[in-house]
Parts: sequence; structure tokens; C-alpha cells
Amino acid sequence: MSAAPGDEYFVADSAALLGAAELPVPAAAVEAKAPPAQWPFLLVALVGLGALVLIAAGSLLQGLAGLVVATGLAALLRLVLPTRTAGWLASRSRGLDVAGFAALALALGGVTLLLLP
Repeated sequence: MSAAPGDEYFVADSAALLGAAELPVPAAAVEAKAPPAQWPFLLVALVGLGALVLIAAGSLLQGLAGLVVATGLAALLRLVLPTRTAGWLASRSRGLDVAGFAALALALGGVTLLLLP
């Protein structure tokens, strides 16, 4: 096999690679890779769980209203929070997420209004 000019290949030295694995990682790099806090999702989940408890206790209309509040809260939080802070509430683009949560809240609100005596 001939080596023409410009056909140089870089071969990694395995000893150098093993030594590089032992280098300490700077604290700033560890903090930058930390997962985002999930407090917005937790807040929405707690409100939704409270609504489901109300439904299980026999208060259907109040429980449905709580689910409307939970999905409306999800839409509001996704609208105002940056994507990194929104955590698990962010699954698509901001506009699609807000539209989806708002549509769900409106649908649940409509069902709640239909069930009023």
C-alpha cells in the first residue's frame, strides 16, 4: 500500500487516551450538565393529583375544574418559562406545547360546563 502526500492519518495513542480519562472534570462543567429542575411539572402534577382525589371522593365537577386549572397552569408555565426551566412540560416547540395544553384545558372546561346541573 502506498502513502500518497496528503494521506496522513492520525492514530490515537492509547496510553495518552487512558491518561486523559483520569483528568479531573471542572466543577463548572458538572454544573452545566446538571438536569433541569422539574418544579413546574411537579406543581402541575400535584394540582392534577388533587383534582383526581376530588373526583374519587365524589366531587366530579370540582375535580374536573381542578383538571382544567392544572392544564391551564401547564399552558401558562410553558408560555412564560424558558425551555430549560420548563423541564418536562417542554416536549415540542413552545407554541405547540402551549396550544396543546390550552386546547386540553378548553376541552375539559367544555365537558365540565356540560355536566353542570
